Amino acid sequence: MATLTHRGMHPTRPVNITHVPVEQPIEWLRLGWDDLCHTPGASLAYGLIVSAFGALILTFWSHPYLIAASISGFLLVAFGFATFLVGMVVVFPLLGHATWHAYRDLVQ
Repeated sequence: MATLTHRGMHPTRPVNITHVPVEQPIEWLRLGWDDLCHTPGASLAYGLIVSAFGALILTFWSHPYLIAASISGFLLVAFGFATFLVGMVVVFPLLGHATWHAYRDLVQ
């Protein structure tokens, strides 16, 4: 790893530069191909989502407020949905356990 010092505002703060070997991008491509062969559905779905998002940005590039609102809305919905799913992971086993015992008490 090389260290680069800048003679500007902060000459004492070094910037670390990591050198990537020439063959490393080929290794990344090989790993990506292995991932595509191992789970094609997930890989292609992810690529489709990223491509659709890129096309959406290019479509509304002249309206940056729409892009900002879309990203903000997505983040709010994603965090809310993630919180909901974590809650369901906790609630469903408890609900199933309580329902099973209520059923057993009713039958006996």
